[in-house]
Amino acid sequence: METLDKHFRTLTKAAFEKHGFQSADLLSHWAVIVGEDIAGLCLPERISWSRPKEAGAAPAGTLTLKAAPGRALDIQYKAELVRERINAYLGYAAIAKVKVVAGQAALPSAPGKAGKSAPQTGEKPLPAAMERLEDDELKQALARLRDGILTEKSRSPQG
Repeated sequence: METLDKHFRTLTKAAFEKHGFQSADLLSHWAVIVGEDIAGLCLPERISWSRPKEAGAAPAGTLTLKAAPGRALDIQYKAELVRERINAYLGYAAIAKVKVVAGQAALPSAPGKAGKSAPQTGEKPLPAAMERLEDDELKQALARLRDGILTEKSRSPQG
């Protein structure tokens, strides 16, 4: 009896390699590798491999992370920690740099946090001051900012 795992790896190999991933391990174990606090704010998008400067040296990768709206700066501050954790997981210095790009859509919630999905902009009424704004794009941006703030975990030591 054959397992699907064998066929899954064969079928997905081209798709993962297109984005610089040697296998699905980094993607499937993302929350374990970087921690759930970071995994809830960003996802790996691709790895760009540079040519080694010396013969026989391993290529250095640049990991591109897609950050949740309004969280790119937070992830940028944690980029060195992310790089260290990934390299520790892989067992060698595969990732030399981490590049953070801001995402346009909300990221899927981290495993184990199923009941805490981000509220949609239309779920809560806009405050009166926001309703009076004439610029619809500004209204939408402020609503996304409000939703991001409301879904943020408490930063207090108790929570």
